[in-house]
Amino acid sequence: MISRRSCVWCGLARAEEEAGERLVFADEAFVVFAPAAARSAFELMIVPREHAADFTALDDEAIAACRTTLQRALRTLTALGDPPYNLFLHTAPAGERIDQTFHWHWELHPRLRVIAGLERATALAVNPAAPEYAAEVLRSQLHRSPA
Repeated sequence: MISRRSCVWCGLARAEEEAGERLVFADEAFVVFAPAAARSAFELMIVPREHAADFTALDDEAIAACRTTLQRALRTLTALGDPPYNLFLHTAPAGERIDQTFHWHWELHPRLRVIAGLERATALAVNPAAPEYAAEVLRSQLHRSPA
């Protein structure tokens, strides 16, 4: 159980790594997983292990680790035919003191289909792929391609 005093993202990354069902991979610096409530097919969350609110405060070593993890995550998309994607960085707003309550992270959304109908009319996300299946497909790609 995650305490109210701990970071939700730290707890989520730890829980996803321990459970393993939606885990795509984890390295020294990051945990990469398909979120349980994914809004798009094969969506990935890339969460740093070290708690920090502000991406811009990273040092060169942390930036290099981030680059390596992002490249590896993007290589998993070859299992889907190298689709276009949207990559979102969530970081603390400039000047905000939210170090304890916010955890910077990436979201990766492969663009695999046209958004239409129900989604456009209601702004509801329709995800045709279970996150456990998505993680399995992307994990298998890691075994086919060089690390």
